[in-house]
Amino acid sequence: MEFTTAEANTAKICGLGNGDNGQGEGDVDFGFDLMKNGKVRIRLGLALKTNPATGTKIWGTYAANDLFKVAVESARVKFYKNGTLIYSTTTAPAYPLCVDTSFFTPNATINGAKVQQVP
Repeated sequence: MEFTTAEANTAKICGLGNGDNGQGEGDVDFGFDLMKNGKVRIRLGLALKTNPATGTKIWGTYAANDLFKVAVESARVKFYKNGTLIYSTTTAPAYPLCVDTSFFTPNATINGAKVQQVP
């Protein structure tokens, strides 16, 4: 699945989830956590992944209209920002997966979300 956002000053999470059990941050199983300060985190449920390059939970910054992609490839979930792979899981996801979101700031946007299934 891929998406953009119209702003970099609101807090939201978007990615893939195994079902939709609620609106909280832990319900998105594989998501980009876009913070209202323009920073990006990667979430696997409630767990924030550490960026090995920095030793922090921050995976860079984002701007309006950046393209985010969460894809299942070779039984791994891969996270892309503007076409560049930034993280890959080490285990396969549980299926079925659907687009899942969590919003924390009024008027936060997720735009152009689309899912493409490759046979």
